[in-house]
Amino acid sequence: MATIIVNTENKKSEKALKAILNALEINYQIENKDKAKTESRPLNKKEKQIFESLKGSLLDIKRWENGEIELKSARDLLNEL
Repeated sequence: MATIIVNTENKKSEKALKAILNALEINYQIENKDKAKTESRPLNKKEKQIFESLKGSLLDIKRWENGEIELKSARDLLNEL
């Protein structure tokens, strides 16, 4: 694997480079030092499934914290097995 580092302040150049890398299906990571933000490639199908599952679980936890739903205890889950 090779690492290529490109420094640019030109937004048009950055956009063009992203388009080229996406077209070639090359993974990349963008670090914007001004905003301290990291941008990376889009999620693939499996990663999207995992993300949606985790998001649903976090929503369930928030609903449980608000008293909207009742979750089973770990003991109840083990007893079902």
